[in-house]
Amino acid sequence: EELQLQGRAFDNRLNYQLGAYFEHAGPFGDFQGTRSGISISCTDLLANQCSNPYGAGFVQNSLTRYKFTNIGFYGQGTYKLTEQLSITGGIRYTIDKVEAEGATRLIRFLAPNMPSFTCSRNTTLVADDPRVCSIFDTQKSERPTWLVDIDYYVTPDAMLYAKYSRGYRQGSTNVSNTIPVSWGPESVDAYEIGAKLSFDGAVRGYFNIAAFYNNLRDQQVPASLVPAPGTTNSPAQAIVNAGKSRIKGIEVDASITPFDGFNVTLGYAYLDTELVAANALPTPPPGYTINASAAVGEDLAYSPKHRVVLGGRYTLPLPESVGRISLGATYAYTASQQSVYYMPTPTSSPFSNPFGKLPSTNILDLNLNWNKIAGSNVDLSLFVTNVTKEKYDVAIGNGFFTAGYEYAIRGQPRMFGARLRYSFGD
Repeated sequence: EELQLQGRAFDNRLNYQLGAYFEHAGPFGDFQGTRSGISISCTDLLANQCSNPYGAGFVQNSLTRYKFTNIGFYGQGTYKLTEQLSITGGIRYTIDKVEAEGATRLIRFLAPNMPSFTCSRNTTLVADDPRVCSIFDTQKSERPTWLVDIDYYVTPDAMLYAKYSRGYRQGSTNVSNTIPVSWGPESVDAYEIGAKLSFDGAVRGYFNIAAFYNNLRDQQVPASLVPAPGTTNSPAQAIVNAGKSRIKGIEVDASITPFDGFNVTLGYAYLDTELVAANALPTPPPGYTINASAAVGEDLAYSPKHRVVLGGRYTLPLPESVGRISLGATYAYTASQQSVYYMPTPTSSPFSNPFGKLPSTNILDLNLNWNKIAGSNVDLSLFVTNVTKEKYDVAIGNGFFTAGYEYAIRGQPRMFGARLRYSFGD
């Protein structure tokens, strides 16, 4: 639910908005969950149709349900000091709460298709009903955030701006493990200056540029929970508050139409990141170690230095009775980036995971659109993604130093597709 009050004052020089926001989200039914078999043979895992050919196998069954409550009160206004100069100020107070219940069970098979359920945290507890294994955790956080922005129009087509804002991200908890792992909120002070320019005439287009600097405190970064040898714990993911970090960079967004029917767009981002100081890692649950994905003095994970996106589109000069046919291409270059580190403690140097760095990628997509085919209400779109069939990874699991193997999530392969759309009415 959201309530807003909008209005103008002082001869329309002030444009303001006040409001309150409430959201509550939770499951309609019972738990949601996952099952993973270890040294087990199953014909139907969900129906517990399994056998234990080696005598030591089992199925790990992780069940969770979450409730989220988010409340906010806010106000923002823009005051026009002159026809060219305006200032915007805003403030918000946010209250966030997460309520979580988790139940992790072991399913063993002493005889084929005859499951036996016990709790992972206490294998003496029979758990035909998963609620026997339930653990509960609550995480609540609240913070004020604000914004100050100054806009100056040098001309109607050229605007300079400067902005400062305080941001906040709520904490949460993960109860999919035997013991819940929680993390607190993070906050950021963000500074940005930039310019937005547009031009018209024989050649049309725009050019936007921004430089930014972000200071983050208690930044939330991914971490791996690695089971100790000899335990029945399953690998899991968590979030930890890493410490202080800074992110700075430049972004450019531009477009030009040198003649009717042809348009070129350019997007460029330069990113420089560093974890400046580390917090002590939280005490891991019994039977686990924690591997964080960031290390002091190193780049933050998944932060490529450079990214370029270049697009072009040409619309054929055809009569309206034929329809509108356009050909387009998009090329995206992403520089290499660190995916994971292995860092036993916050003060130790990160080990070099030989698979922990993602190489640069070059992805080309093509598309053809035919709108209003032969003057009808039918539109056709054909596309090809990853034309060159580049093989690349988008994430690394970070199991090399602990499990002795590494795994990755692959990027999308080359794909062909078509979309057909019919518009009812004009």
